[in-house]
Amino acid sequence: MPAKVIEVNWNADYIIAKQQLYSKGEFYYWVLNVNEESVEGSFNLSEFQEKSIEYGISNLELKAVEDIS
Repeated sequence: MPAKVIEVNWNADYIIAKQQLYSKGEFYYWVLNVNEESVEGSFNLSEFQEKSIEYGISNLELKAVEDIS
């Protein structure tokens, strides 16, 4: 299914992303560990929030891709 990343943010250890599936309008979330070069997801919102707390990145807010420069 076609999808695109619509929001992202990062710090020294993690990249977080929000993905939208075009056909269903559903959203999925991803956590990329930069140091371990690993990817976790796709998560629904509540799973993503739990992972954010677990990894200590709950203060990292997603930002619209077009707002990142």
